[in-house]
Amino acid sequence: MRYIERHDSDTQGAMQTRITRLLVIGLAVAGCGGTAKPAPSTPAPTATSSATPSSLVGDFAIQNDGHTAVLRFAADGTCAVAKSVEGLATPSHRCTWTLDGSRLTFNNTEGSCAEKEETKIGVFDVIVTAQDVSFKKVSDSCERRMAIDGETWTRITK
Repeated sequence: MRYIERHDSDTQGAMQTRITRLLVIGLAVAGCGGTAKPAPSTPAPTATSSATPSSLVGDFAIQNDGHTAVLRFAADGTCAVAKSVEGLATPSHRCTWTLDGSRLTFNNTEGSCAEKEETKIGVFDVIVTAQDVSFKKVSDSCERRMAIDGETWTRITK
């Protein structure tokens, strides 16, 4: 029988080679798993039950095609829509609102959505942040109100 004498330096070299090979194989396998999605610069908001009636109270505005609309959610559960903050004194639409978790229900009392019983109620999921509110239609048969589906309105700060 023949014995091979190993030196510590040989064992260390073999171990480093194995580790290097495993790292290369691991990196190659990790790189084969589909396309990586870039991390968003800011996390996307999600609809959660953290929306509270008090977080929705305030004035919000949006501009579309050169036109401005302002929506006020009052603490007493009423809401109004106008072309400007000043116009909220005599709004084109009035409603009441309730918020259950992230589910917002409008009940129009004046304006085009209040003309027919079947168009008075509109239900939307909302995402409320300190800066804005976003709307996703759940159910609504009023064409004018359902226009807010997918929109994000900016909070007006005083």
